[in-house]
Amino acid sequence: MINEIAELDSEWRLIALKICKDKHLADDLVNDMYIKIHSLNPKKWNKHYISYAIYHLYIDHIRKNTKLLYLDDIQQQSIEEESNVTLIRKRVNTILNELSLFDREILLHTHEKSLRKTGNDLLMSYGKVHYRKQQALEKLMKTEGVKLLLDER
Repeated sequence: MINEIAELDSEWRLIALKICKDKHLADDLVNDMYIKIHSLNPKKWNKHYISYAIYHLYIDHIRKNTKLLYLDDIQQQSIEEESNVTLIRKRVNTILNELSLFDREILLHTHEKSLRKTGNDLLMSYGKVHYRKQQALEKLMKTEGVKLLLDER
């Protein structure tokens, strides 16, 4: 039966080429199709059956190769960007650590939530949270870390 299928080899390669648009991959798909058909050993076959097998081999190829990530593919630039983000986070944490615990908490809470929600969480009125946030921002602007940051710009 494989000999019968192999007689139409050029046709299978054209079908595979139409599916994947890559000649080398098409050749691999046809070779894999022969192996698969031999292992399945179907009693009957037709062109649609073989085309279907090639198509599903291509889908399997895509599934296998999309999960792989080679270290060579990771660009050095993304690693540098990540290290810059880490550096910025460290600087922000250093600047925030210059503030008192309460001022730091007010700034962090109001950054993530509204003033009303922050007031509910901290058992404070909306006006008190707003006032304390303004005071914390003024203290933040006077810290050495912010002064150094502004001098760099």
